[in-house]
Amino acid sequence: MEQLVRHGKVVRGWLGVSIQDLSPELAPQFGLSDPKGVLISEVLDDSPAKRAGLARGDVILEYDGKPVENATHLRNAVAQTVVGRKIVVKFMRDKKARTVDVAIVEQPKNIAQAGGEDSGAAVPSSGLLSDLDVHELTSELAARYGLGANERGVVITKIRQGSKAEESGLKEGDLLLEVNRQPTPTLKAYERAAAKLGKGQVVLLLIKRQGRPFFVTLKP
Repeated sequence: MEQLVRHGKVVRGWLGVSIQDLSPELAPQFGLSDPKGVLISEVLDDSPAKRAGLARGDVILEYDGKPVENATHLRNAVAQTVVGRKIVVKFMRDKKARTVDVAIVEQPKNIAQAGGEDSGAAVPSSGLLSDLDVHELTSELAARYGLGANERGVVITKIRQGSKAEESGLKEGDLLLEVNRQPTPTLKAYERAAAKLGKGQVVLLLIKRQGRPFFVTLKP
């Protein structure tokens, strides 16, 4: 109501991050023993979060001095923040709690509104990743799975039924951006990251689906 009176319209605050709830499986991967806070899976360019120094993998613990309960809670808190106000954000990075001041801006309009043949060989992997068939992203695969022409990464083309990968919620057509925080823009990069995995090791994946990035863990 305050925004409506002041601006003559509903103005929503914007931080400029993609976020997800921090699950018990994800928490240890980011140095936390308890799944408290909200995980940043992407920081948008030219956003308040980017200018303040927030980064992918940071876990937001408090917003404006109040604990963050979940992703929905944070989205609502940001949207209701008066545009132009500076907010103190407390977050965890590399097992250390930090704070930063973020100047909230108006949510951009574009945010508010917002099958071919296979080409290339699947990458053989060991361990948990052996349940995935992964291909270099081509224009044909991008068209098949509705991915953007400028996307970079490797795409999951098949998941073994009943596998840990399927249980984790991975889907055919998911774009795989990172393996254990190592970027995988190409098959070669994916192979290098996969080769570093130890037997029985928990694997942290960064996935992009329908334009939204999020983290997933694969546990033995």
